[in-house]
Amino acid sequence: EIIASESAAVAAYGASSARVENSLIKGNQDDGLYTEDTARIISRETTLQDNSPFGARASGESVILICGGEVSGNAEDYGEEDAGRVYRNEVDMCLPG
Repeated sequence: EIIASESAAVAAYGASSARVENSLIKGNQDDGLYTEDTARIISRETTLQDNSPFGARASGESVILICGGEVSGNAEDYGEEDAGRVYRNEVDMCLPG
C-alpha cells in the first residue's frame, strides 16, 4: 500500500522501469503512477483510487500499462503529455510475463 504521499506513489524516470502488482495506491497528492522520458510502469491488479491530479500520468515518450485492477475516484483517471501514453487492459500488452 502507498497511501497519502505528498508526491507520486510510484514514479519512473529516464529509461527505468517499475512493476506494481496487487497493491493499493490511494490518496496521493502528485499522481498515483507517474512516468517521464522513456520510462515504463506496468501495473497488474492494482487499485488506483482518490489520487490527484491523476491516477496515472505519462509524459515525454513514457508508457504506463494498467492490467486489471480498479481505477476510480481520482481527480482525473489518466493524463498523457507529449508522446506519453497510458494503456488500460490492452489485451496484447497485458499478457502474463
